[in-house]
Amino acid sequence: MISDNAGTFLALERYFDDTGLNQNKLYLVSAQNATDVSNLPSLKGRDIVVAEKQLLVDFNDLGTNLDDFEGLALGPVLPDGRQSLIVVSDNDFDPATPATQLFAFALDIAPASETKEQIFGTLEADALELTGSNNLVFAGEGNDIIDASLADGNNRIYAGNGDDTVILGTSDAPLEPLRDWP
Repeated sequence: MISDNAGTFLALERYFDDTGLNQNKLYLVSAQNATDVSNLPSLKGRDIVVAEKQLLVDFNDLGTNLDDFEGLALGPVLPDGRQSLIVVSDNDFDPATPATQLFAFALDIAPASETKEQIFGTLEADALELTGSNNLVFAGEGNDIIDASLADGNNRIYAGNGDDTVILGTSDAPLEPLRDWP
């Protein structure tokens, strides 16, 4: 898996289908609008927005006799400005399949979301009212009030030390377990 650190991933998916054939697919996964469930004790009764997944390449459609893919990495930026992607397969020591193969692709994918703006509080008590989306908030010391309820969502909030009040909005998530978090 490769990430752009803004919620977009390239994911290599490998599995055996119902007929026993090995399937190898590359997906673009967009998690910007997905619900952050990392701090939830249960998903029961919650409205969850899942990540979006778009098929980029079905390697089985390339007409090669591949067993499976083992890895992917970003290669150099190409002269035309596109990012290269290197994918490696191996044959799992099976003489019936080709030896290790390398594939190179040029990515023609625009960034899926804007970079998060970083907002910093002070060492004192702060009242931070967020607007927009994709904010990354570090409240710092003091007894802070962080209100994201009217913002456009997808904010990530680190309350810091102190007795803080955090009001989350749509798709917002704390970067730490909050006291009294349901």
